[in-house]
Amino acid sequence: MRTDFHISTFIDEPALLENLVEKLASRHQNMYHPAQMITKDLQSMDTASTQTFVSGTLQFEKSEGQELTLTQTPFISQFYFTCICESDSEYGLEWGVSLS
Repeated sequence: MRTDFHISTFIDEPALLENLVEKLASRHQNMYHPAQMITKDLQSMDTASTQTFVSGTLQFEKSEGQELTLTQTPFISQFYFTCICESDSEYGLEWGVSLS
């Protein structure tokens, strides 16, 4: 018998989270020119990071044949977001990770 298992995450206020990360990227002040050469092979990169709480619902869906089991669990977790700027352009979100 085949078992399918799906995990989904639904963020409560994705627009608010997106706004927070965009503000992080746009407000950061360069301490040096991001494209400054450090050595022949290395180039500097400016970064900006923030830590914030994110809330939402984690959904587990398991189906075995015709039977479907659905479990929903609310969560609040801290996430850490990092933006980078490799040139004179704007910052871009590079990665985010849960701290729980």
